[in-house]
Amino acid sequence: MYDCKNFMTPIKSDKPLPPDKSIHVRCFTCSKFPVCSIRSDYLKTAQLIENIVGKPKDDYEINCCAPYLPHFDGTLVEKPEEYLPTEITSEKDTKATLFKLKYIDSNNFNFVYFVDPYYIIFSAKYNEETKLFNISDGVEPYYGAIFKINSKHNDDIQLGLATLKEDLEAKEPKEKDVINVTAFSAELNCQFYEWERGLSYEDGLRRMVAQYPDGIKLDDNTYYYLATYHIEPKKTPCYHPNNGKVGFMPMPYPVFMPPKKCCKPPTRDEVNEF
Repeated sequence: MYDCKNFMTPIKSDKPLPPDKSIHVRCFTCSKFPVCSIRSDYLKTAQLIENIVGKPKDDYEINCCAPYLPHFDGTLVEKPEEYLPTEITSEKDTKATLFKLKYIDSNNFNFVYFVDPYYIIFSAKYNEETKLFNISDGVEPYYGAIFKINSKHNDDIQLGLATLKEDLEAKEPKEKDVINVTAFSAELNCQFYEWERGLSYEDGLRRMVAQYPDGIKLDDNTYYYLATYHIEPKKTPCYHPNNGKVGFMPMPYPVFMPPKKCCKPPTRDEVNEF
């Protein structure tokens, strides 16, 4: 049997990067940034580097899977047409073509069908009691439209997913290469970089936040992260250790005490005078 387990306790995905893992993005102080045609590529590369050296809690794979589809998780199956029908219809006879297929493990799959211009995501979970897959209705991730598969395709989909399950379980699990990146940081340079004279990195970052409050747009649905803001429903006073009141230590009021003069001992002649 193919078994996949975490060898460490997963870290929550919303945990921020350690300060030494963030890339010093030079775009923010570059005079060519407003007209740069490769800034999106630079920021994507910086994001990938941060993911490697600063986010070991997440699994990342590099493959061609545009556009970005939320909740379409798993490892990509190279030839999905070998397991699923290339074309299906809904209960209302709407045609859809196969787009991508992913597996999380041998019991959980996600697959996408394309209905121009929408992508419909399905999930399938293996039921140990019935020995069949429980297949969800298709959902368009952005508009929430529902796609119900015509029952005539059920047998073909069940057979294909069962075959994929057997193929995954027959594979020998690959030994993962675990790399300790705790002590590493990285820097990403650009040969076209030209510093805007007098602009510091802090001022450049403030300018980016003001100009792109939602983040710098990379693709249709992705943005490069710039800053995090917390909104309170009312004004929040600054922190004061004594709740805004002046406090004193229980100690005597300091009074100036002049130092005592140190008198030097009289000389022999002075003693003889008396």
